[in-house]
Amino acid sequence: MKTIIIILMLLTSIECYSQAGFGQSTANAGDINGDGFEDLIVGAPFAGIKQSGAAYVYFGTATGFNLIPNWRAESNMTDSRFGYSVAGLGDINNDGFADIGIGAIWYADGKSYEGGVFIYLGSALGLGINGDLFNSDFKFKGNFQYAQFGYSIAGAGDVNKDNYDDVIIGAPVLSKAYLYYGSANGLTLQRTFTGQSNSNFGYCVSTAGDVNKDSCSDIIIGANRFDNPDGYIDEGSAFVWLGSRSGILSNSHNWQMPSFGNWFSYFGASAISTGDVNNDGYGDVAIGGYGYSTDIREVGAVFVYMGSATGLSNVSKWSYKGNQTDERMGRSLSFTDFNRDGFSDLLIGSSESDDQQINEGVVIVNYGSIDGLSNIFNSTIQNNFSYSYFGTAIAGIQGKVAIGSPLYGSNGGAFVKTANNISLGILTQ
Repeated sequence: MKTIIIILMLLTSIECYSQAGFGQSTANAGDINGDGFEDLIVGAPFAGIKQSGAAYVYFGTATGFNLIPNWRAESNMTDSRFGYSVAGLGDINNDGFADIGIGAIWYADGKSYEGGVFIYLGSALGLGINGDLFNSDFKFKGNFQYAQFGYSIAGAGDVNKDNYDDVIIGAPVLSKAYLYYGSANGLTLQRTFTGQSNSNFGYCVSTAGDVNKDSCSDIIIGANRFDNPDGYIDEGSAFVWLGSRSGILSNSHNWQMPSFGNWFSYFGASAISTGDVNNDGYGDVAIGGYGYSTDIREVGAVFVYMGSATGLSNVSKWSYKGNQTDERMGRSLSFTDFNRDGFSDLLIGSSESDDQQINEGVVIVNYGSIDGLSNIFNSTIQNNFSYSYFGTAIAGIQGKVAIGSPLYGSNGGAFVKTANNISLGILTQ
């Protein structure tokens, strides 16, 4: 029964928007064309013919981003939801240019709703002609009905220190995640991770940075419907595997998020880190649970765990909790050096927060320092449009942030802001 519920939730969790849903996903794409500026990718999974989906790339500039996309990709496959997930993948073929991945979670090629991921390689000329399902450099698909392969996708960093960046892809209906190694010839499946049955393992995937400072990247996988053995249903969890020069050799994780004894918290719905909040050389991890409740229902919460020579601590160093009913803090997370002081800062999205407007959403900023994060937020960013779900996605890029607001206006938007809350423009479809 839980399997059926999970499939239905994943099929309907992307709110059947009448709009394009531009800003449902955003990501730092890296420097695709080698001009020294990092670029931005934005997904619009409901754009095009019968919600076929699209994704847009904006090249970085000295003052922000081009406001007109430099490249776009469309699927033109009915209901494929292309662009539901987008990611910068690092440099998977070590040619000096960043590469990107785009997930189409309802893509079908033999199996309904199996999902697919499409990889496009960067170059001095960018990504070449506009993309589609047929001109990607690499394609991977789920091969199982309802797998929704590509629900999450991320650059894994270089887990085996071979100078090629690696990629991790989630298929939460199967409770699986897949690690691909980069090479001069592209990507090769190296390992399949399997989580607790019906736990949505793979709902969120990410690099964990280098939590033990051994020069090899680590990975983190979220399972937002993980049932704690003590009986806490759908508490959620997240799991970390440590990289090594031999790669990741075991399906057994090295670290698991401790339980808080809170039902339906959905921890692991957002689990990210390339951050180092105190600049000690160890990667730190932030994990969100948008369903976390106190005496107020579903305020949401975020817990931060510090890296060390022995890996991640089992005790969170900082935690943040919402204060509004159904605020769902932690819907999105991003570590980035927002104020360019050398310390990673934590940005937390609460896409259903109410302030001046109902469900306008807010992004909360907490700056890193030699002492790490503080317990008091440094600033907040809002767009003041009701029901715009501002903060659904966050991408930090070289002192700027692009915040997805998929119900803004007629087709959604991505708001580009600086640490001083100066607007650098609103990107739209």
